[in-house]
Amino acid sequence: MNIQIFGSKKDNDTKKAQRFFKERGIRFQYIDLREKIRFISEKYFKLDHEHGGLEENSIWMTNPEYHAALQRAFDNLKNDTPEDEFLIPHETILEMKQYVQDHGIGNSKEPGALTEFYNRFMAPNKVR
Repeated sequence: MNIQIFGSKKDNDTKKAQRFFKERGIRFQYIDLREKIRFISEKYFKLDHEHGGLEENSIWMTNPEYHAALQRAFDNLKNDTPEDEFLIPHETILEMKQYVQDHGIGNSKEPGALTEFYNRFMAPNKVR
């Protein structure tokens, strides 16, 4: 049986669940929701957080430029008009995964990591 605990380090319920399994010697995987990237679809973009949408204080909701960029992305998906296209070989995808393991998601572990990621993996594989 694989047990996963999703939560945050400061959440009391998460701590209780971890303690419960530790005390019984049961192995589990802890996933910190504050460190994970979240996928959002257009369906949920317009809903409030309680119904699966973004949190009110999310930069995607509070910053008009970010909000407009996300809306443009949804429109581009609907109209099949992507702004950029990339053709990425499997070997490069494996390198990308390793890069994220080593350097974190975005700039979470080190400044400039996201720009380096783009320059190393995305820019050379851009086809449009």
